[in-house]
Amino acid sequence: MIPALHVGGSPVSQYVEFIAELRARGFEGDISTSYADRTVLATDNSIYQRMPQAVAFPRNAMDVIRVGKLAGEERFAEVTLVPRGGGTGTNGQSLTDGLIVDMSRHMNRILEINVDERWAWVEAGVVKDQLNECAVFSPRVTVARDSVSPMPPSRSVAQEINTAPPKSASDARSAFDRLFKKTD
Repeated sequence: MIPALHVGGSPVSQYVEFIAELRARGFEGDISTSYADRTVLATDNSIYQRMPQAVAFPRNAMDVIRVGKLAGEERFAEVTLVPRGGGTGTNGQSLTDGLIVDMSRHMNRILEINVDERWAWVEAGVVKDQLNECAVFSPRVTVARDSVSPMPPSRSVAQEINTAPPKSASDARSAFDRLFKKTD
């Protein structure tokens, strides 16, 4: 039987302690234990549902390191962490009743695109729509809301991206410039 969500109370104490210690160690991102945020992230693109205790939204790579180091301490050995990119998985792999480390809010930037070698260096929260917006890769990457992950799913992201270069270097450069335009 597929588990269904049940109205739950507050996070259990080990997660409350983990979150407090994470904040004390300088975590710069957002942390939420709100029922609304937990409910939204209790599902992905699958049929499964699991209510997390809390959600951490790292702002940068140092935040991810802080989460990992803290989780490695003996007193937090029972804390379950699950990374989440765009929440587009179809097998429930981003769901947990522990702590979700969601990359989609802040760590969703395309850091570099190498048109000649046909690769993109992206943060874990990037979805294919973002690559399609820059129109550097042709034909466009399919299944637009899928996460662009370091471990391509069965429908290989790498295969879909490495198909054909842009029509001209000028087209690639203008798309690249649009993509990295500062919006701070």
